[in-house]
Amino acid sequence: MVQHSPQEPSVTTALENGVYAITLNRPASLNAITPGLLSELVVALSDVSSHGDVRVVVISGAGRSFCAGFDLKVDQGTANEFELAAKVELLHDVTRSIRRAQVPVIASVRGHALGAGAELALCCDLIIASQGARIGFPEVDVNLSVTGGISTLLPLAVGLAKAKELVLLGDHLSAAQAKDLHLVNFLVDDDSLDEETQRLAMRLAGKPAFSMAVAKATLNGAAPGDLETAYAIESGYAIATQSSEDAGARRGDVQGSGLAQ
Repeated sequence: MVQHSPQEPSVTTALENGVYAITLNRPASLNAITPGLLSELVVALSDVSSHGDVRVVVISGAGRSFCAGFDLKVDQGTANEFELAAKVELLHDVTRSIRRAQVPVIASVRGHALGAGAELALCCDLIIASQGARIGFPEVDVNLSVTGGISTLLPLAVGLAKAKELVLLGDHLSAAQAKDLHLVNFLVDDDSLDEETQRLAMRLAGKPAFSMAVAKATLNGAAPGDLETAYAIESGYAIATQSSEDAGARRGDVQGSGLAQ
């Protein structure tokens, strides 16, 4: 059942047949991330361990996009290093929760998965994307730094040289290009994404829970320790870039384009 609050929540959840669906719920802003959304997402992910009947988690975005990155208009109010550090730590808590979850986590991606949105998708165990999806890491263009463990996870996925190309140039990849780079596991038609995501989730939900948890932990291996180092490095750079003199002017240019990071 979907959880409701007096105000429209930024994240909704539903649990049915062992599938715990987490939906980013800011469709008018292409589900761009705010500190409030991050807080709600951390709570939603922490609830996974409290539900003994959760067998798989699916993260998706309401409307026409998965997540277009940080909401730069909202982030303009983040003024000091303590606030910046808290925001980045929340994002890292999301990655930690997904990586440590004892059930598989699927990212179901349509539309834009950019910046923090791409980071959120990549830290999941599996990504299923529609043909029209676009994935990219444009942080450099808006004077931000990658977070979410991407400094470790992206090179692991595509190799160091390609990771540098994707981050330094910030180009948007088509879903097909992302699949060729092994950033996406499954590519489906736009109008069948929900159906195919559910099919994948039910397939995973039908497997033995303990062996699934062991398989995930084994494949992650020593990465959590490496990721903690990555989180610390990323936090420092994220604060530095957002505090720099040209950050505000550069973000103003991007906001004029009508698209979040």
